[in-house]
Amino acid sequence: MSSTPSRAPQRAHRSPLMRSAPHSGTGCAGVRRGSPATERVSQLRQCMPVAFSNSGPLPAAPGAERQIAGGAALTPRAVRRALGHRDSPHRPRRAAVVWVHQFRLTPGSGHDPNSATHRHIARGGTAHDSCSQSARTQRSRRTIPAGQAGQPRPERTRMHRKTPWARPVGVLFASQQEWTSRSLASILGPQGYQVLSSFTRAQTLAHIRRAPPDAIIIDEQLPDGDGHTLCRELYDQDLIAPSTPVFLALSRAPTRRDRLAALRAGAWACLGDPLDAEELVAMLGVYVPAKLETDQARATGLVDESTGIYNARGLKRRAEELAENAARSHSALSCVLLAADTESGTPPLALMRRIAAALRSTARHSDAIGRVSESAFAVVAIDTDAAQARCLAQRLAAAILAEPPTVGTPIPTPLYFRVRAGFDGVPDFHSAAIDPGELMLRATAALYRARSDSPEDWLQGYEDGGSAG
Repeated sequence: MSSTPSRAPQRAHRSPLMRSAPHSGTGCAGVRRGSPATERVSQLRQCMPVAFSNSGPLPAAPGAERQIAGGAALTPRAVRRALGHRDSPHRPRRAAVVWVHQFRLTPGSGHDPNSATHRHIARGGTAHDSCSQSARTQRSRRTIPAGQAGQPRPERTRMHRKTPWARPVGVLFASQQEWTSRSLASILGPQGYQVLSSFTRAQTLAHIRRAPPDAIIIDEQLPDGDGHTLCRELYDQDLIAPSTPVFLALSRAPTRRDRLAALRAGAWACLGDPLDAEELVAMLGVYVPAKLETDQARATGLVDESTGIYNARGLKRRAEELAENAARSHSALSCVLLAADTESGTPPLALMRRIAAALRSTARHSDAIGRVSESAFAVVAIDTDAAQARCLAQRLAAAILAEPPTVGTPIPTPLYFRVRAGFDGVPDFHSAAIDPGELMLRATAALYRARSDSPEDWLQGYEDGGSAG
């Protein structure tokens, strides 16, 4: 038979010899040898997954069950009592730390058996006393992430007021409920927005034509129409820029079908009932600055967004380049202005796009074409004197009055309008004592005279004031 003692669990038996054995040395966790607790600890060592001895950890016996002698279950409380701890009624869960700590002090568990905690147990201290400080340290290290120790805890994010805008930001709310408009004004007013109200579809369209807002909230039901149709009209008639955020307010919580219908109508998002004020303020805080940046880029740009040709600023810069070229080569330079007069006074955008397309297809590639006002266009042509500018104006007016091509977008309804034109030109721009700006002013004066005279005198020159016939 082997002399190696068995590590299998055995039933506890207390002999008088063991009870009266003298105490010599210390065992595990500060328990004196020869005491009843020592015998119980030796039995517990056989049941634990990893046992300890004075010389270090020993592997547990294969198939050892986690049971103490006598058939009692090996609970944290039993381990705590076996290691000589007193029960703490006000903190009963601290005993679980002893078992977890002893279980982790093993090879392969990430802890060194020669660590400070293990040496503390070998010197006679208890595992519970040794792990209390380290456990608190580990819990604190797990609670505070690395690199954030000593830093104040972040405060809860709150809805703050926006910084003042460079100009008043208008939000138009189209709804027949006046109390809803007042409630919305109380929410958006402190955030720096100016809430404008309209109660019908006709009032909304008139207000947008007069002063386009920076954001629009449309109620789903209006006295003279519905919100979806109004959203489509805003884009079909080009009353708002594509960067203007439009919201559709519903009298219920929006569903997936409601959101898809709103997006197809041109709305950016749906607002349900009850209104989430914080969400609305957050969306406006994202969409409105982007719209203002787009407006600033459009105002400082060189191209007219609606027609795709030069605006007044871009045409002026391009005219200066052509003037420098004409001055170096002693060439002629001229300017032709054309305007479309309608009965309503304000031509629709579809007509402006038709005129711009006709000018691009008729003028030369070297000519500079621009939209200088709401209804007037200018063409600056190099190597063209005053007589040739008259022929150019007649050719451009004929192209504008011609039927639009079938591939383009025609005007929705028949529209009656007249074309007026004024021009001026010099044979040698180097010897002429004018600049491009003055040349354009002369053509503007000729256009003003053409508008004031009879319909037969639709074409006027700056110098002679003659008619094109």
